[in-house]
Amino acid sequence: MSIKKNISAPLSSGLGATRRAAMLLLVLLFTTMTAWANDPWWLRDGDSWNETTKTLTVNTPEVVTDAYKERSEIEYVIFSNSVTSIGFESFKGCSNLKTVFVGSSVASIDVGAFGSCPNLKSIIITRTASAQSIYHDSPFPDNTKIYVPADENGNVLQKYRQAEGWWQLNSNKRLFPSWSSGTHAAALNEGVLTVVGIGNLTSYVGPDFKDVVLSAVIGEGVTSIGEHAFLGCVNMTSVSIPASVTSIDNAAFLANQELGAITVAAGNQTFDSRNNCNAIIRKADNTLMIGCKGTVIPDGVTSIADRAFYICSGLTDISIPNSVTSIGATAFWGCTSLQSVAIGSGLASIDPSAFNSCHNLTTITVDENNQTFDSHGNCNAIIRKSDNTLVAGCKGTIIPNSVTSIGEKAFGYNDGLISIAIPNTVTSIGDQAFMNCHALESVAIYATSVPAQGTQAFCGNKDGRKFYVLSDVVNAYKTAWNEFANDIKAIEANGICSKDNSENLKWVLTGEASNRILAIFGTGDMKDYENATDRP
Repeated sequence: MSIKKNISAPLSSGLGATRRAAMLLLVLLFTTMTAWANDPWWLRDGDSWNETTKTLTVNTPEVVTDAYKERSEIEYVIFSNSVTSIGFESFKGCSNLKTVFVGSSVASIDVGAFGSCPNLKSIIITRTASAQSIYHDSPFPDNTKIYVPADENGNVLQKYRQAEGWWQLNSNKRLFPSWSSGTHAAALNEGVLTVVGIGNLTSYVGPDFKDVVLSAVIGEGVTSIGEHAFLGCVNMTSVSIPASVTSIDNAAFLANQELGAITVAAGNQTFDSRNNCNAIIRKADNTLMIGCKGTVIPDGVTSIADRAFYICSGLTDISIPNSVTSIGATAFWGCTSLQSVAIGSGLASIDPSAFNSCHNLTTITVDENNQTFDSHGNCNAIIRKSDNTLVAGCKGTIIPNSVTSIGEKAFGYNDGLISIAIPNTVTSIGDQAFMNCHALESVAIYATSVPAQGTQAFCGNKDGRKFYVLSDVVNAYKTAWNEFANDIKAIEANGICSKDNSENLKWVLTGEASNRILAIFGTGDMKDYENATDRP
C-alpha cells in the first residue's frame, strides 16, 4: 500500500498542474476571443470603435491609403489630435458616413479621402494655425458642408479661402465659419444656428452674443444635449432635435422665453413631439421633459418633469390633460406671464414648488372628477381632499373655510400676491408657504387659535408687512409669533351682518387705507339688503 501511495502522489500532482495550465490557456483564449468579438476585424491598431453609436475614433498618426475604404458600418469619424494626415481614398465608399470631426493636428487631406460618401453632410475642421493642405481634386463629396474656425477678424476663414484646394469650395458656398467646442461646431446664417458634431453636446456652441440666435437646428450625430446648452438664447423661437439624441437635460433650453416651436425627428427612439405638441416627450414613460410657450400637452402624457417649463416666461396658459398624474419640482417656476392653469382629473401628486414664482397666475381650476385635489368654491387654488391642505395658490386665491392647512411653498416666490385672508379653519402654515412674496403687505388671519407656523413661512415679504388678527387674540399671536410681535395688529371689524343678529356672519375690513380687504365669514345665508343703509 505504501508503494502505491509513493507512486500515485507525484502522478496526481502532475495531473493537477496540467489541468491548471489547460484552464489558464482556456481563459487566455476566451479573453482574446472576447476582445476580437468586441472589435471588428477591420479596425486598425490604435483606433477605437463604438458599436452603439457607430463611431470610429482614429488615433493612428498617418491614415494610410484605403484604410477604411467601403466600410458601410461607419457613420461618424473622429480624428484625434494625434492624427497628422488623412490618406488617399482612405474612407472612399463609406456609404453611411454622416459626420467627420478633424482634429487640429491634421495637416493634409489627400485626394478622394471621402469620395463616394453620399450621406456625408458635415465635416468639422478645427485647425487654425494654417489651412490644411488638400490636393486640387477635392477630397470631399459635392453636397458636404465644411465648417472651418471662425475668429473675430475673419483671419482664419480668409486663410482657407485663399489656400490651394480650398478656394474652390468657398466659391461653391460650402465653407462655413463656425465656432467649435469638443467634437461639435456651430455656424450662424441669417439667425439660424446649425449645430453639427458627434457625441455629447455638453455646453453652448455658437456666437458670444446669443441674442442673435433666432432658431437652432441640431444635426444628426449629436447624442445628448447638456445642462444650459442653449441658456440665454432669449430670441430663439424654434429648435429641431435629431433622431440621434438619446439624452436631454431638463435645463438645456432654460430661459428661452420666445421659444414656441420644438420638433423631434420622427426616427428618434427616445423622444418625440407627438401631435405637433411643441414639447419633448420621453417615450419610455410618457413624461413631458421640456415645454415652451407654444406647448399643447397631448393626452397620453403621464407626468410633467422637474423644470419642464422652468422660466418659460412666454407661457400664458396651460391645460393639463386627464392623463397626467404628477407634476415635478419647479415644473412651471418663473412662468411670469402664466395667467391660467386647468388641472385634469388624473393628477395625483404635485411638488409644492411647481407653480412658484408665477407672479401673474390668477386662475387655477381642477377637474371636478379629480379624486385627489379640488378647487372648490372657485378658490383658484389646488386643495388636497384627504386633509384639506392648500398645496398651491396664486394671487387670485381666496382660501375657503374648509382649508385646515396651508402647505409648504404653497404661495412661494409670488410677487403678484399683495394681500391674503386666512380663514379661522386653518391650524397650520407650512415651511416657506409665503416665502419671498416680495409684494405681500397684508395678511388677515381669522383663526382664534394661533396656527402653527413653519420655518421661513413669511420670510422675504414686503418691508412693513402686517398681520391682522381678531382683537381678543392679539396677545396670543404676539406671544406665539414673537418674531413678528411688532407687526401684529387688531382687525377692524365693522359689525354683524344683520341688525337683528339673525345672521351669524361678520363683515371684517382689514389692511391699510390703500389696500383694504373685506372678508365676510361665519355660517348661514346672507340676507338681501334693500339699500346701503341696511348693511352693517
